[in-house]
Amino acid sequence: MIDSERLTFICPKWLKDELKQISASKGITMSEYIKDTLKRSLPSGTLTKPIAENEPESNAN
Repeated sequence: MIDSERLTFICPKWLKDELKQISASKGITMSEYIKDTLKRSLPSGTLTKPIAENEPESNAN
């Protein structure tokens, strides 16, 4: 099983609505969208472990 931790953060409702809309348009969960966006923002070479494609996602909706 992949090591995972839950991350909780507070954001304005309008931002949550935007994230929800964007992720829905891509056919993915908000968690997947946020995780993918964060991974892309990391400097190259900072990921020390490969991330499994079938990693379980929580539904952040």
